[in-house]
Amino acid sequence: MTSDLSGGQFGRQAAVRAAVFLVLMFGIPLVLYALDAAQGSDVTLTEAIRLTTATPIGFYLFLIFILSMIRPCWRRMRSLRLSGYRGLIVPLLLFADIPYILAARSEGPFGFSISTLDGRVPLYFLMALGIVVAMILARPPTSHDSVSGRYGLVGKGAVALAVLILVVIAFKVGMAKWFAIVTRTLGEEGAPSELFMQLTLHSYWVYVLNPYICALFAVLIAWCVVISRRAPDAPCLECGK
Repeated sequence: MTSDLSGGQFGRQAAVRAAVFLVLMFGIPLVLYALDAAQGSDVTLTEAIRLTTATPIGFYLFLIFILSMIRPCWRRMRSLRLSGYRGLIVPLLLFADIPYILAARSEGPFGFSISTLDGRVPLYFLMALGIVVAMILARPPTSHDSVSGRYGLVGKGAVALAVLILVVIAFKVGMAKWFAIVTRTLGEEGAPSELFMQLTLHSYWVYVLNPYICALFAVLIAWCVVISRRAPDAPCLECGK
């Protein structure tokens, strides 16, 4: 059985992983850019960053970072007396924004996120970051406090929205794959099926409402943190206060 992971310990582990990822992903290209600029090279900042974001290097670095977050997120959820699998939402949200980190199909330093219509804001990545912060700040129940019903409707609402967000992500990925298959099969002159056109037309609301769903989920998560810290129970198991 793994030992409990306090909020501070979890925060340090997450910070170390994020720092290593950022240094390898962006730090090294920026250093090379600075060296080239000092020698009078005409390489742009975008071109320097694309050394990782537009190549398989960036994909594997981000994938390793995502995988490295699974164990600490699982352990922290268990320490909060919640099911460990709930912590998997962090790596899942990070994985959903891989298209933003990869710029192979864009001209800029980054790609496009499937979380918003214009793809400029990596909403899922930001949500994952917010959940990590919430897991750091949240307090577990005391030895005599029951987790069941602790968060009430707020907790149930957060779980329901988390499931909805993951379903929406799966739907978006499925539609994107279907569109790629249709485009490759029909070519430039072919026309998509009526089913595909109708589904695309009527699913527009999913993309419009998604940012609001994510915002509501963030509010409920923050509310759960407040509940955990204001719960009238015995001294905190982590801090001894």
